[in-house]
Amino acid sequence: MNKTDSGIEARQLFLSEYQAVLSTISVDVAGYPFGSVVPYCVNQAGLPVILISDIAQHTKNILVDNRVSLITLERNMADQQAAGRVTLVGDAEKL
Repeated sequence: MNKTDSGIEARQLFLSEYQAVLSTISVDVAGYPFGSVVPYCVNQAGLPVILISDIAQHTKNILVDNRVSLITLERNMADQQAAGRVTLVGDAEKL
């Protein structure tokens, strides 16, 4: 498998799932990651959109430091270590 095939498979996995773990940089425990399960959808540009509450801890974290990662896993796998997974990293933006 080449890089192009891997990229296509990763994109297909990302588009086929609807929940992920959103990791932010914790405000309460400075410098440590904070992860939580979130549902997501994809906008017309193919970017993830996550609806989060103003009172959510990850929202509070993002307001201080908007660097995030989002990891999604292939569902219904008996062995999660063998499941497909993809991680996106970037800067969160309020829509």
